[in-house]
Amino acid sequence: MGASDRQVTRDGDEAEQKRLLELKRSIQGDLKKLVLDYRRMESRSRGLKQEAQTATEDLEKTRSQLRSIQWDLRAHQQREANLLNLLLAGLKEPLDIIEGHVGELAAAQKPDQQDEFPGVRVDRLHGEVHRLRQIVADLMAISAVQLGNAQRKREKVDVRELVTRVLEEHRQTAHGQQIDLSGKFAEPIPPVLGDRRQLRLALNHLVDNAIAHSPMGGTVTVEADGKHTRDRVSVSIIDMRLDAIDENVLQFLWNQSLEQKWLENGVRGFDLELMAAAHIIDQLDGRIDVISQPGKETVLTLTLPTESFAESRPQQA
Repeated sequence: MGASDRQVTRDGDEAEQKRLLELKRSIQGDLKKLVLDYRRMESRSRGLKQEAQTATEDLEKTRSQLRSIQWDLRAHQQREANLLNLLLAGLKEPLDIIEGHVGELAAAQKPDQQDEFPGVRVDRLHGEVHRLRQIVADLMAISAVQLGNAQRKREKVDVRELVTRVLEEHRQTAHGQQIDLSGKFAEPIPPVLGDRRQLRLALNHLVDNAIAHSPMGGTVTVEADGKHTRDRVSVSIIDMRLDAIDENVLQFLWNQSLEQKWLENGVRGFDLELMAAAHIIDQLDGRIDVISQPGKETVLTLTLPTESFAESRPQQA
């Protein structure tokens, strides 16, 4: 190999060494950058973990505070309900006694004696005392439902029998106001599943409300229909009241969570009978729909579940 060849080889080796040295420096620079990035990521990760831990602790504190507030609120509501029940129970006994005495007076009063005291109507007084006693009972029932203390049965209820019985209970009142009270049944009507006593109470409220708001000589019709679907039965109370049901009452019937706001604001149109019926129907997995326009038919429709509906519902774990 000549001198020129050795020089070329040496120059090539130096160039290669220089290239390798530059590559080494580049790799070392990249490694340092990766190490720095890793350390920054590790530091950020520790920071995020600390933030997450702090957030978790804060969330748990908030949950604990909310649980404490809920318990305090529940205890406050319980105290209020207990006080209300004590007051209502205290009213119930004297009202029962007054109603009994007024009933005896009404039974003893002769028809010709009513003309001697035109301002005193013992029968009217008896009715008003009975109504007041019913209001007390309704308030106690609503309070029990809201606190979850109401005992509910799950039994088959014959709708035709239920409606017929309620109509008979209101026949005399309707006759006194010259109101035509009737029932219609669209067969077949399967039995509904619920509490017979509470269903009767709700239907009594609605029929009584319809009669009370109907003009003299009006009509009130109770229609039961089970032919359109096998898992639900509808019961409609139809009247021809002159004034439509107040919009605030309708909003409550559709959304009972508005009750407290409604009562606190003293909204006009308060109707205890409709409120009690709505609470009962809701607790029995039913629904209440209302169509009401002034001078036209007012229709309150209860949709009640049958045994088939209960069987079709997904079972809760």
